[in-house]
Amino acid sequence: MMIPPALRELRFAAYWCGIVISLSGHMMGIVVRGWLVNELTHSSVWLGGVYAMVGLPGLVLGPFAGALVDRVDRGKVLLVTQALHGLNALLLAITILTGSISPPLLLVFALAAGSIGSFDWTVRLAIVPKLVRPESLDSAVALSSGAWILAGVLGPAVAGVLLPRIGAAGCFFVTAAAFLPSVLTAFRRTAIPPEPSKPGDSWLQSTLQGYRYILGRRLLRTLLVLEGIPVVFGLPFTTLFPILAERAAVGSNEETLGLLHSAVGVGAILGAIFSSMSLRTARRGRALLVSAGAFGAGLMTFAVSKPFLVLVALLVAIGAVESIFSTLNATLVQRITDEAYRGRVMSVYNLPWGITPVGGLSLGLLAKAFDPGVAIALHGSFIALLVVGIAAANPELRRTP
Repeated sequence: MMIPPALRELRFAAYWCGIVISLSGHMMGIVVRGWLVNELTHSSVWLGGVYAMVGLPGLVLGPFAGALVDRVDRGKVLLVTQALHGLNALLLAITILTGSISPPLLLVFALAAGSIGSFDWTVRLAIVPKLVRPESLDSAVALSSGAWILAGVLGPAVAGVLLPRIGAAGCFFVTAAAFLPSVLTAFRRTAIPPEPSKPGDSWLQSTLQGYRYILGRRLLRTLLVLEGIPVVFGLPFTTLFPILAERAAVGSNEETLGLLHSAVGVGAILGAIFSSMSLRTARRGRALLVSAGAFGAGLMTFAVSKPFLVLVALLVAIGAVESIFSTLNATLVQRITDEAYRGRVMSVYNLPWGITPVGGLSLGLLAKAFDPGVAIALHGSFIALLVVGIAAANPELRRTP
């Protein structure tokens, strides 16, 4: 069996195994948190609000996270963020177990997770090129995207199995334990020194230098804007899954919820495999635009479909095209970014996750005013229109190899 080049390098292989486990626990926590909010409130607005609390801190902390990652040992930052994620999940599990949990407290725990994630998501992206040789970078970026994808399958699947059996508190104890391998591998990792910076530069000056670097590169700017479209207006559609699971009436709500999330994850794995096998010689820029547009079209089709098996099949397709898009975009961004600015560029790359509250709350309000299907259809059509506009305005991207 052929081993991907990046996994032949021990530092990256240890890092990758650790993040697959921790991300699986994180994804399980997302599913369980959504289920718990729905059980406590039966409100799409509360679902969107808790989702918003995870993303909002990134808007404030994200730019400073990038400056930090470019100035200090990235391995130490990863160690601290993984430990704090585990502690947050542990405290949430204890709160649920003691019967003290409430919707406002869930907002607090979600806010804490988002604050930690502002640094964690940036360092996860920025550390990858430091763990492999340059010739293995494409493989490492694809595997890093694949870790999120694999976790997107394992986490919801495990949640669907464990939630009916050990409850929400037990699931969050498992989530806390899932961060231990990443903590241990980060603790044992050799130092990853930052690139030299100008003496005396403050965090603010360093952050502004990063923005000037991005603004001076048209292709990089376009890729960063394009990354935000599916993230802000598309991916939050999963926050409506608890409501869709209730309406589906296929097995228990918990099992149906896990199936919906897992369908997206299975599609994402298929998309990652397709990307690695079929897009090496394709024009990546063109494939990027096609996959982004197909994502919007997939959401529109999903919104108007009724049979449960058709919905699951469409979720697989949606997961596949989103995976192709995210893998291509991440690879292009990493390839054209200078190492000295990588942390700051990756923090901007992550900023759309801080704006997902706009998409989450919009979906929640539209679902309450009309119907979840109408909300998803409107967002899907908006994504497709934006992608067409970017494609028309950026011929350089269409020609990017």
